[in-house]
Amino acid sequence: LLISVEYMGEEVCRGIVEKRETSKILKCNVTSFKMIIRNSKGELLSGLKLSLLKEEHLLSNYTVEGGMVLIKQIPVGTYSIRILNNLTNQCLYEGTVCVTKERDVYELSINVHSIIIRVKDALGNPVEGVGVRVYGEDIDLRLPLNKNGEIIVDRLKPGTYTIEVLGHNRVIILSEDRLLSIHLNDIIFIGLPINVYLLTMIILLPLMIIAVRIIFKWRETIIIR
Repeated sequence: LLISVEYMGEEVCRGIVEKRETSKILKCNVTSFKMIIRNSKGELLSGLKLSLLKEEHLLSNYTVEGGMVLIKQIPVGTYSIRILNNLTNQCLYEGTVCVTKERDVYELSINVHSIIIRVKDALGNPVEGVGVRVYGEDIDLRLPLNKNGEIIVDRLKPGTYTIEVLGHNRVIILSEDRLLSIHLNDIIFIGLPINVYLLTMIILLPLMIIAVRIIFKWRETIIIR
């Protein structure tokens, strides 16, 4: 009796069972391995998702924690892998891995960077709670500023990104970790931006009108005398 075992759409072992045999152990051509993912500085990366594909067919998704992911019991062979940022769903890496029984650890280095965005109002105070939009390179992300007026967007692939906050746009080319400081011309009051120049005009205009009236009245008094 010829027995063929298929697993994940592939034949992983084949054997012949004789009539007199009541049991038989077949060694399947499957293995498990660990993949270690680092950035270009050698630091372990978390917050990632690894997609394993065979001939463009998605087999499974794995969560990368502490820079490591364990892939259990898959047939020996060549697979495509994609590594994505869990937050932005941006694809950070695409490649292939040749899985063999002789190797149980694979290491991968990917080129990613971070942006620290710091926003202050016209008085130099941190802006809290206002939404910041980061878009470009297949992402479109909106995050609120924390109490220090900052957000950190990390694990981004190199490229061109636009930062938008309260109508102010900044374009940066990301080729290394960046700190971006944005100084607004607004004062934030109850979550609403108030342009400092407009506020100055609103305050000064009535004072100017009063001053002009006083001057004219003073001149009229002098003429009458």
